[in-house]
Amino acid sequence: MEKKHLFGVGIILTCLTGLFFLLGKGLLLDPNQKPTSHAHQAATGFTLEWIQGQDQMAPNKEPLTLSLFKGKWVVLNFWASWCSSCGEEAKEMEAFWSKYKDQDIVVLGVAVHDQLPAAKKFAAHFGKTYPLGLDATGKVSLDYGVSGVPETFLIDKEGVIQERIVGPVTLSMLEKKLHL
Repeated sequence: MEKKHLFGVGIILTCLTGLFFLLGKGLLLDPNQKPTSHAHQAATGFTLEWIQGQDQMAPNKEPLTLSLFKGKWVVLNFWASWCSSCGEEAKEMEAFWSKYKDQDIVVLGVAVHDQLPAAKKFAAHFGKTYPLGLDATGKVSLDYGVSGVPETFLIDKEGVIQERIVGPVTLSMLEKKLHL
């Protein structure tokens, strides 16, 4: 009887030790550096409805696809008109675009679970001039594992995701991450 009791206590202590280890490990993680199943893998292709930028990026009226930007770094930013922190980052993203758009870098904004009129109004209000697309169904954001907006992916010239940034980004943050 006593051996059974000791064995049971041993199992409970082992389980609790494992639980505390996992909880402790989780508390040490940076919540802004969420892992993505796509890290260092090819970025998932997509086709979206244009919000703006078709005239400058797709003069032959091609659909908005990730492949339009092959050979360039892509700063893929998921946002929404109903997102207050997306407004905070909009000016920073625009400043980055204005500064680097002639250097094989493109900022591509994707409005998630939004309506076209609201997304256009938001873009105009915050002075967005970079290409924007609409992910009305949320499929693209799901494919990328987006857990909330804003969320940004840095995709290299070969089409490989190098980093995922959760939360608003700044001009200096992007410059640092892209070694500019």
